[in-house]
Amino acid sequence: MLAGDLRDLVDLRKGGPPAFDAVATGAHLRLRGSGSGVAGGPLRGRVEPEDVAQEILAALLTLYTAGGTTTERMVSSGLLLLLQHPEQMALLRAQPSLLSSAVTEILRFHHPNQQTSTARLALEPIEIGGRTIDAGHTVRLGTGAANRDPARWPHPDRFDITRPEMVSLSFGQGIHYCIGAPLARLQTQIAIGRLLQRCSTITLADGDVRHDPRRMDRYERIIVEVVGR
Repeated sequence: MLAGDLRDLVDLRKGGPPAFDAVATGAHLRLRGSGSGVAGGPLRGRVEPEDVAQEILAALLTLYTAGGTTTERMVSSGLLLLLQHPEQMALLRAQPSLLSSAVTEILRFHHPNQQTSTARLALEPIEIGGRTIDAGHTVRLGTGAANRDPARWPHPDRFDITRPEMVSLSFGQGIHYCIGAPLARLQTQIAIGRLLQRCSTITLADGDVRHDPRRMDRYERIIVEVVGR
């Protein structure tokens, strides 16, 4: 179902339209045509193709993109954490069974998105942590800060892959919990696990890790030296 939608999106992108237009066109094609794609199956017969709302297109765009870029950043930032903590990488090599808890700790210690991408709107004045947020003001939630709350995490600034697994806010909570969480975890475990299996040595080639100036929780450049087995 999702694979068919992705194939359609790739074909549309070949022509060079902006991503949003490509998703919109893909949704219209699914609504007009046959099949059970995500973009069409739940909507066909309920709405006219021309009436596909901006909210639906935004949701589709998020579905197509968020599950890829965030996982890519989780793999790269996770590998960087292991490179910056060689004793933890050595421990993981010696005990591959720690891979699941290592991914959990990577998510806690350096979540791919350190804050929510969507601002929350205060409908009325509310006090949080001794500060008043006035009605009409917006806030973003710092998931990275919450994942290092010393009231919940002993030694929160320590990267420790043997830390007992506890649920963090990395994938959200409740009805907003990320539907792709199991897949993202699996992809990260496979990527890091295979890399350690195939490479006898992985080290930082340049200590100057370049952060993205627009988002300090992301990176522009990480250079590594790899020696295969």
